[in-house]
Amino acid sequence: MLIAGALVVAGAGGAAACKLTSLDCGMRASPSDAVSTELADGLQQDVVVSGVREPTDVGFLPDGRILISQRDGLVRVAAPDGRLEPQPFLDLRDRVNTAFFRGLMAIQVDPAFARNGFLYALYVREDDSGPAEGPRTVRLSRFTVRDGRADAASERVLLGRDGRGSCGDLPRGSDCLPSDVDHDGGDIEFARDGTMFVATGDGGGKERVEATAFSAQDPGALGGKVLRITRNGRGLRDNPWATGDLRANRSKVWAMGFRNPFRMALRPGSETPYVGDVGWVTAEEIAVAPRGSNNGWPCFEGRERQPVYAKTALCRRMYERGATAARAPVDAYGRDVGATIVLGGFLSGPSVPRERRGMLVYGDFVAGWIRGQRLDDRGRRDGQPVELASSAGAPSTIVTAPDGGFFYLSYSTGELRRVHPPE
Repeated sequence: MLIAGALVVAGAGGAAACKLTSLDCGMRASPSDAVSTELADGLQQDVVVSGVREPTDVGFLPDGRILISQRDGLVRVAAPDGRLEPQPFLDLRDRVNTAFFRGLMAIQVDPAFARNGFLYALYVREDDSGPAEGPRTVRLSRFTVRDGRADAASERVLLGRDGRGSCGDLPRGSDCLPSDVDHDGGDIEFARDGTMFVATGDGGGKERVEATAFSAQDPGALGGKVLRITRNGRGLRDNPWATGDLRANRSKVWAMGFRNPFRMALRPGSETPYVGDVGWVTAEEIAVAPRGSNNGWPCFEGRERQPVYAKTALCRRMYERGATAARAPVDAYGRDVGATIVLGGFLSGPSVPRERRGMLVYGDFVAGWIRGQRLDDRGRRDGQPVELASSAGAPSTIVTAPDGGFFYLSYSTGELRRVHPPE
């Protein structure tokens, strides 16, 4: 899911709203968009790779090659010099559903890739269970690279093994990730110990009260969560809701209460997940997700009670538990600022300028800006956000670099760009 799916603002300061059924809505960029990007002082921008169609995520191989996933299910590969190879690295087009804003959402190169050759992909599965716009499910799968390419036949499904059509048609506790409409998440991040954090959406997207939203508050369901699993898709004994069965959904859940956590980052040192949760009608938010935390969706959106769900029995019970029932976001912004948050990562390392060291980089797909926010040791805002780039061409993913810069994908122009200090 690349867009919130409800009403969105066509630009950072735009007053007009549109119902997003395509990527027009004022967001199509011109070929000169990379040139027109406005950068903060001390930064410059290069186009690293161009010619990609609707890029969603990026990964870097140990040999210097660059992987870029397309929404349609292709993973393209570029040489270290940025030359895009004609042969895809992986082709999943025959098993990816692209209705609404579904598709191949995220890829991740295993940190031990040189030894095991593993590539991971999070995508909405096409199962031919009716009209393409009907309910589907999401899969997290692992692929093995052989002879320089990932083998589609090597797919091992780690999450989302169960289900055709809707997760709601299955018994409670089934291994199913929902995509009834298009809140699919999602992201994949590896911790130092080799475990994976996976962000999953609640699967909704209609303009009404949805059963999928309530599942975000159920630790026995996989949607609307941050999961923590092994390379084989098992849960871990030290996860907060773990049972004796590491195959059980509850054993895989790390944090809950998310609507559409499209991107996340692990904070250096603590490796605590930070999540960019795409809002519904009022707020985009940056959430911190420590072990066992609850971000509050659907009872809260941003820092406020969600009015559509506030009268439901589930939310009334949550409000009765007081301020400790849900964790307030680190930051939240309204539709006058943007409409689809894209979390990047933290700037860290000795070569990062002092004024930007420890800064969390994030952007907004619809408004087209990229900002940085300093956080204190407790994860609270330290000062105001700093604008790093504007007119950035619909950033769909952001990856920080050790030189104090970052890479980002411009969805509207099909480019991977590098923003960095002068060399």
